[in-house]
Amino acid sequence: MPPDHFGIRIGGNITGPVADSCLGRVRSVLPGGMDTDQFLISNLPDGGPAWHPQDSRFVAAEATWSTCMTQRGFTYATPLDAINKNHMTAASPESMAVAAADVQCKIDTNLVGIGVAVQSAYEQQYIDTHRDALTTQQKQIADFIAGHVTIPKQAPPTQQPSVAESATGNPPQPNDAQPNPAQPNQPQPDGPQS
Repeated sequence: MPPDHFGIRIGGNITGPVADSCLGRVRSVLPGGMDTDQFLISNLPDGGPAWHPQDSRFVAAEATWSTCMTQRGFTYATPLDAINKNHMTAASPESMAVAAADVQCKIDTNLVGIGVAVQSAYEQQYIDTHRDALTTQQKQIADFIAGHVTIPKQAPPTQQPSVAESATGNPPQPNDAQPNPAQPNQPQPDGPQS
């Protein structure tokens, strides 16, 4: 997936709230503004795991999402089409209605869950086929950090209980209707896509 696939490009100076991002924190502990580009996903062996938007399961999920959007009065083939048409405009009643419908259709169709499950299967395949190179790179990163970085000690962030946990006192249980990449019946990649 290109670094700007979702409108986010990594690089340049970090200021404002972004300075508290993971990348901002990493850069804050590197001596003399050392470059972190060597640790970008694109520098993983073979450029990292590929994004497979043409996987048949994801294409079917997007078609279901598109039908949901049409039922709400908006015609878009994919979520990216809706984003691309509306993200550069000033907030208007229509763009806010599109955004609300987009989110509701993603929930109703489980588009994000399906996308995560499908992508996770490809990423596991990538890990399995690049294990030695990834282990080597992991050691290089650990050696770099050990030789160049002093990580300031911080208290771990406190986690607020979810609404479900607050109401019952118990953490929420997985929903069987949503794919869980950690489950053994996880989808397998369709295979190489062109």
